[in-house]
Amino acid sequence: LESGRSDRQILEDHITKLIQNIQPNRRSINRRYAVFNYIQKLLLRCLGTQHCTVTMFGSVPLRTFLPDGDIDLTALCAGPPVTGWTDKLRAALDQEERNPTADFSVRDVQTIHAEVKLMKCLVGDIVVDISVNQLGGLCTLCFLEEVDRHIGRDNLFKR
Repeated sequence: LESGRSDRQILEDHITKLIQNIQPNRRSINRRYAVFNYIQKLLLRCLGTQHCTVTMFGSVPLRTFLPDGDIDLTALCAGPPVTGWTDKLRAALDQEERNPTADFSVRDVQTIHAEVKLMKCLVGDIVVDISVNQLGGLCTLCFLEEVDRHIGRDNLFKR
């Protein structure tokens, strides 16, 4: 044993170091928020800003993402159902992909036709999943934030 420390203390130190190496840092958080802001502007341009708001859910707002973690976002739009959003967004993303002065590189744009229609793309080498009017992820985010507050102990749940 190292200097009279127990196996448990040594293990806890190793786990702490591991977590420090993979947990989000200021630079990775700022980069993901910059990518979010970039996609938010494109999405609002496609959908119209009057009755829509774009928000993140999942691991980024929880600050629990891994170094290669994605960004999940949804546009919440009031009024009649949003139709054709994937075509409009794909056109905007394709245009950005060809734009040499774009803020971020955009590539691998895909439309996923599943129960929840998604646009998936790489923006600045970060995977971004985009949906419209999907509340499930936001409800999960709220629930997990509440669990973290209930547990307390310096965000033990999130760590």
